[in-house]
Order: sequence, then structure tokens, then C-alpha cells
Amino acid sequence: MAITLAGSREVTMPVDRGLVAHITEFLEPIGGITGRAMFGGYGFWHEGQMFALLDSESTLHFKVNDSNRAQYEAAGSAQFMPPMPKGRAPMAMPYWVVPPHLLDAPEEFRAWARAAFEVAHAAPPPKPRARKRAD
Repeated sequence: MAITLAGSREVTMPVDRGLVAHITEFLEPIGGITGRAMFGGYGFWHEGQMFALLDSESTLHFKVNDSNRAQYEAAGSAQFMPPMPKGRAPMAMPYWVVPPHLLDAPEEFRAWARAAFEVAHAAPPPKPRARKRAD
């Protein structure tokens, strides 16, 4: 998928466009889902809260906390650790790999997605960024 930015510069989204469409189709019956390209991947939101990300290698991750972590651990899933610039420590994020079999099981996929919605909606809002003062 190519995205045209200001100045006619083209950026290629490395994630699988067909996979984005497949995930969107699975989530459509739920409603309130939006998505957009971000950081070389793709993010999914439910009613304004990010609950899933498709990384730049087209691996889908759902948001996880103590309420659903055991389910992911039992499935052998791994936590999302984005690549960091050289010299920076790895950063664990609250997203875990969605078991691949769910991409062939729409009802079970939606059940796991709903649990991720609950996690996303229960998370505290992000702290506002400090604004730089203009001198």
C-alpha cells in the first residue's frame, strides 16, 4: 500500500494489505473499529482506544494485561518488543502476538479482540505531553 504525503513523496506501508483487509472484515460485525498506518505497521482502535497493532513484519498483536495474559502465555505467544535504535534498551509493550489459528476462526478471533478492547478501555489515559514554550 502506498501512501502519498505532502510534496508527492511516496511511502510504502510494509504490512500486508490483504491481511489488514482480512482483520478488518473479522472485526466489522463488532462496530466502532478504526485503523491507520503507523510506524511502518498498522494500528486498530475500538471507540478511540488502541487495542491491536500489526507490526512491520505483518504480525498481529492484541493489547494484554493481567486479565488476559495467561491466555496468551498458554498459547505460546510472545510479547511485542519493537526494534530499538542501537544502544537503547529493549522496551516491552502491552501487546502480545495473536495466535495464528485465530485468523481462520472469526468467532474466536472476535472473542480475543473483545478482551483486548476491555484492556484498552481499562488502561489509564496517557499523560499529556509537556508543551514547549516559545521564547
